Amino acid sequence: HKPGFHSERYLWPIGFKTSRVFASTVDLDSKTTYYSEIVVDPAHPDVPSFRVTADDAPGLEVIKSSPTAAWGVIVELTNKLRPSGRKRVTNSISGPDAVGLVNPQIVHMLQNMPNAAKCFQYDFRPIAIHGEPMYSA
Repeated sequence: HKPGFHSERYLWPIGFKTSRVFASTVDLDSKTTYYSEIVVDPAHPDVPSFRVTADDAPGLEVIKSSPTAAWGVIVELTNKLRPSGRKRVTNSISGPDAVGLVNPQIVHMLQNMPNAAKCFQYDFRPIAIHGEPMYSA
């Protein structure tokens, strides 16, 4: 319930981690698994940082102040890998979507975490999963 770790639209629990498959930053014709995690940067302990790492690039660690900024670096790296005439992977990406923060099941779980109700800025909302209403704190 730290003030900097939630907004009106999102809850950012420290340690929250997801994975997704996306175009590789090292192999033009491959996809790889990326891991997104909400962490605390000691230089900025009052706000969340968003770390993205990749299975096929052990040295790659992107840490930014928003999920969109972190995933923007991944998109930029994948597009730099492509020859000038080859189609770009994408021009932009929704960071909250890439991290899973808009997935209804994840939102439902986050809204029901212990102490989530103490996140005074967050606008709790009803969630429907497969058309069935799910109720939160």
